Amino acid sequence: TVLGLADFYSCAASTPITVTLPQATLSPGRKFEIKSRQVQDVTVDATTSGGLFSNELVNTILLATGDSVTLISDGVIWNVV
Repeated sequence: TVLGLADFYSCAASTPITVTLPQATLSPGRKFEIKSRQVQDVTVDATTSGGLFSNELVNTILLATGDSVTLISDGVIWNVV
């Protein structure tokens, strides 16, 4: 699943899913909130989006049931807040 225009995504599926972030460089100031409401894991993937935090080697976040994450683009990378 590639994220679109919404700011909040609530993931509820019967199989594991991967949520792919858009390019951080094309999304300065953009904020996404992602919550896992399913039994299977949700992977938040920034592999092709500029990476997460200040380390481009960190490209994914795994959300278990009930976990959530908020990400904001600074125009270079996705920051977890």
